Amino acid sequence: MISSSTLRRFADENNLEIRDNVDVDNWAKTVNNNDGYCPVGKICPCNKCNAGLYKRKQYVIPELGRAVDALEAVRAGLESVVEEDESKAKDVIRRSIAVVKDDAGKHECPRCSEYMEGLQRKLQWLEKECEIGGFSCREEIDMTIGRVARMQETFMASDDTIRDEMGKDEEEKTDERENVALEQEKDKKPSDFHECMKRVMVELYEDDTVPKNKKMCIASKVCGGEHMTIEEAKKICLQ
Repeated sequence: MISSSTLRRFADENNLEIRDNVDVDNWAKTVNNNDGYCPVGKICPCNKCNAGLYKRKQYVIPELGRAVDALEAVRAGLESVVEEDESKAKDVIRRSIAVVKDDAGKHECPRCSEYMEGLQRKLQWLEKECEIGGFSCREEIDMTIGRVARMQETFMASDDTIRDEMGKDEEEKTDERENVALEQEKDKKPSDFHECMKRVMVELYEDDTVPKNKKMCIASKVCGGEHMTIEEAKKICLQ
């Protein structure tokens, strides 16, 4: 049994939001009465947003998100045309044509525009078909709803693919940065300070007049910013 809390939790875990016009409690009842399947025949919950329950919180490519929302409006409109009241089909289809035409003109992606323009032509044909009336109008509306749902899945899958590729690119860039840093660290020559400290400590190693605990003081005076000679450093450190 699916509960409304399960549906909400699934949304939180999958970067989804529940659509504003959906009653989650009623949705859960519908799914439970339909053996766990949602109205479009998928096991519920799932992360496909074309069923009508969920919408994506954030798209990597905003124009794909706009297209999915436009298609959702078209699908909801067509689904509102029930067999008993096909007289409203004409107005619904005209509004759908306007929505699709508007979205088609906003895409930077040529293929996306082609998809939406193709749907626009289909809707224009559907408008004429429903003016004639009869069984073919209902049948073509149902087929168009299926086409819109598949287009939604295509746009969402494209966004998911881009998201995955961007994630891989970022991982590769991170790995590359780490590798470069490691190589730079490996190739890095000791600084002048370290070289100087090493040289002075070697010189002081055999100098029995300098206590061991003072040799580091002398070396740091010689090699640090004060640039003292060993003798000058001895005078200060051995006081």
